[in-house]
Amino acid sequence: MSPCITICALGADGFCSGCLRTRAEIAGWLGMTAREQWDLLAVLGQRRAAQREAAREVAVRDARKQVEALGLAGYDLGGHLARHAGQHHA
Repeated sequence: MSPCITICALGADGFCSGCLRTRAEIAGWLGMTAREQWDLLAVLGQRRAAQREAAREVAVRDARKQVEALGLAGYDLGGHLARHAGQHHA
């Protein structure tokens, strides 16, 4: 079974926005052994996790900026910012 979710568009980073495969991985899928396909599925899971973490970091950074802009520095947005305090990246 292909990891394609029919949201197909290659981004500037070279990954499909839907399945996170590269053009070469998409083209080579049918020629892969079952083991190679399972290995690629594991890699795609890692890519998806990294993508979620990057999005989370951006959201936390943006929330911090909004809190600071409102003059509410120190407010923890229900604990959300406090939980991510050690993950601040400028």
